[in-house]
Amino acid sequence: MESSTDRVLGRGAVDRIGASDSVLTYEAPGGRFSRREIRGVSGHAEAVEWAIGCMMEAPAGVTGPDQIDGIGHRIVHGGERFSHSVRITGEVALQIESLNELAPAAQSA
Repeated sequence: MESSTDRVLGRGAVDRIGASDSVLTYEAPGGRFSRREIRGVSGHAEAVEWAIGCMMEAPAGVTGPDQIDGIGHRIVHGGERFSHSVRITGEVALQIESLNELAPAAQSA
């Protein structure tokens, strides 16, 4: 949920995490900068580093990770429990993990 003081720093995604052909897409607000790259990404931490690095390369972009208050992560299947956005807590992560059988190839980290 955005407040009147929130500022969107960019929108993008890293797809196919764990594959040799992971895809990063990114667009800065107002379409001032966009990028699409393909490379191997072994896990979520590496994907986040790649995305933040891209944001830092954008003109008038992020100068460091300390400017980022939140990053969204889409799950494939939330079962009956998750039909809307939620803040990920330890309990929520455990509940999502229990749903891995609904989409095992896409949902497990």
